[in-house]
Amino acid sequence: MRCFRFKIEMKNGTHESDWCKPVRKPALHYDIRRGPHSIGSHVRDAAAYVCWAFGRAYNYSDMKDILEQLAPHLLTVACYDREVNCRRAASAAFQENIGRLGTFSHGIDIVSSADYFSLASRANSYLIVAVSIAQFKEYLYPFVEELLNNKISHWLYLFNTPFLMMTWSGTRRRLNFENELQQMLKRDNPDN
Repeated sequence: MRCFRFKIEMKNGTHESDWCKPVRKPALHYDIRRGPHSIGSHVRDAAAYVCWAFGRAYNYSDMKDILEQLAPHLLTVACYDREVNCRRAASAAFQENIGRLGTFSHGIDIVSSADYFSLASRANSYLIVAVSIAQFKEYLYPFVEELLNNKISHWLYLFNTPFLMMTWSGTRRRLNFENELQQMLKRDNPDN
């Protein structure tokens, strides 16, 4: 209900942005295990629509703080979500904000690689699109964090060896993986 209210307020331009800050990230990454399957793709899709509405309803000056935090989350969903409709919705939200507000770092380069057709295949999203986006330092850490915290240990993928191999082979292609990961782990865990 909260996302629906937010969507209507965004469309009408009557939204106060402070109350949505704790909702954005969890909604884009919402995934709950129910029995042998997972639910949440409808929530992630709606959250991407809300992010798409930012570009249509507000000026850059009104949404600057939110948009700077939003780009990595939209791109991780666009590259790493299981559902093609969620990947495409997040990409469309990113494109809309670039087109109307021109706000995200390296936006035009990313829009040309993460389009509707390139995100249709999960393998293409992981192995080609995500690798081309992760070359930009602003998105490298969120991408590796998404893989380490959410994808590698996800219950649905835990015993899916081809999926895990695809995840790591795509990441290692372009990232100089060992050095970057060691630096990130040292920064996150100074005791080790």
